[in-house]
Amino acid sequence: MVRIRLRRTGKTKQPSYRVVVADSRSPRDGKFIEIIGHYNPVRQPKILEVNADRARYWLGVGAQPSETVVRLFKQIHILDGEGQIIPGAAVEPASAVAPVPAVAEPVTAPAQIASSPEPEPELIADLPDDVVDPLNDQDVDEERVEPEETNISS
Repeated sequence: MVRIRLRRTGKTKQPSYRVVVADSRSPRDGKFIEIIGHYNPVRQPKILEVNADRARYWLGVGAQPSETVVRLFKQIHILDGEGQIIPGAAVEPASAVAPVPAVAEPVTAPAQIASSPEPEPELIADLPDDVVDPLNDQDVDEERVEPEETNISS
C-alpha cells in the first residue's frame, strides 16, 4: 500500500519534515517514491508547502495519507472536512503554499504580511570603530609568522 506521510529531517530538537509518497513497509526516514512538499513546524509562522497537483494525483490513484497529513491537507484545502479530494482548478493554483497557523494565533491575511515593513539590515559601516571585522585582514597585526620550510633530503 502506498502512503503519503511525513519524513523527518532537520537537527536534533529542530524538526522539519518532507511530505513524501512511500510504500507503507518502508521505514519513516527510508526509501520513498516522491517528495511532494515540506513542512516546517518550528518556524513562526509554520510553513507548509505542497505540490497540490501531485498530492491530488497520488490521492486519486489510491495513496492513503497519514492522520497528520490529512490534517495538514485540510488546512490547505486539498481535502475537505470528510477527507474527500477537493478539485484543484476551482480552489487554488498548482502549488499550495500556506503558513500554517498555530492553535492560539490569529490568522493574518497575505496582504497584511506583504505590507508590513521589513527591518533594515544593519550595515558594517554603521558599527562603532572599536569593532573589528573578522573577515577584514587589514585590522590584524601586519606581522605574520611564516612556517619554516623543512628540507627533507635523504
